[in-house]
Amino acid sequence: MNNPLKLLGLAFLLWAGCKPDPRKAIAQMMGDRNGGLVASRQTEVARMQCAYLPVRWQAFEKQVPKTDGADETEMDFRLQVVLLPAGTPLPHGPAFSYGLDTLFALVLDGDTLPAIYAERMPQGNIRGIEYLVGFERRNWNGVQASLIFKDHLFTGQPQIFSFDLLQAAKIDSLSKRL
Repeated sequence: MNNPLKLLGLAFLLWAGCKPDPRKAIAQMMGDRNGGLVASRQTEVARMQCAYLPVRWQAFEKQVPKTDGADETEMDFRLQVVLLPAGTPLPHGPAFSYGLDTLFALVLDGDTLPAIYAERMPQGNIRGIEYLVGFERRNWNGVQASLIFKDHLFTGQPQIFSFDLLQAAKIDSLSKRL
């Protein structure tokens, strides 16, 4: 092993092999209820949880293969709504599935952004609904963002979910290594 190229190659293999998988850190950050990436609200009729989704969240959840940055143009959030009390049936109607983008806004650095899309996601819970909401990704200067859900469907009141943008930048950085 006197050849410097062999030593350099061995050092590179050791460095590449010791690189930690970011999935564990991402899962830990996503599961931390006090980490600034998950916000919850509870009313008399519903329990709501909204989560910031990192840049390459589809690759993290293994729904799609790794992309070349195409999914970095949007900020995505997942809102889960579970009706209370237990046993309350989920209401039906087009209002719960269509025209949803008008119900969401993102306040970022004093600017209010409308949702690019809002989709009802299939998840199999007969007492709950899950929405995927996307906004235009912008460079931000502040440390706080608020997602506003103009809830005409369940409570009749706006629901505000706050997020820590510093933690969002941190998880985005980790997810770009997937």
